[in-house]
Amino acid sequence: MRQLILASNDLPVEIQTSLEGFIIKPSAELKFSGLNSFYQEHKARWIGQIGEDILPISREDKNMLQEKLATFKCYPVFPEPEDQQKYLYGFSGNTIWPLDRKSVV
Repeated sequence: MRQLILASNDLPVEIQTSLEGFIIKPSAELKFSGLNSFYQEHKARWIGQIGEDILPISREDKNMLQEKLATFKCYPVFPEPEDQQKYLYGFSGNTIWPLDRKSVV
């Protein structure tokens, strides 16, 4: 059985914090993209960041969030701030994205 693994800058969910923990729901893009049946058929798994608005996050909260996100087939990565600055905002943002946007298919 095939699986589709999608590495993305951000996970396709909205994460909010509350007194009870985290509230997670599918993002509007995922709901309205028309690709849900494709993702389900190919057993899509998402790998990406959780978003800067809930950082920094404790180890206990990371574990809780990982468990909850797994139910959405999402697997978060937590890059160190220095790595994020160098690679996401540096190399990726200044090299990869401009090349991708200028390419002709």
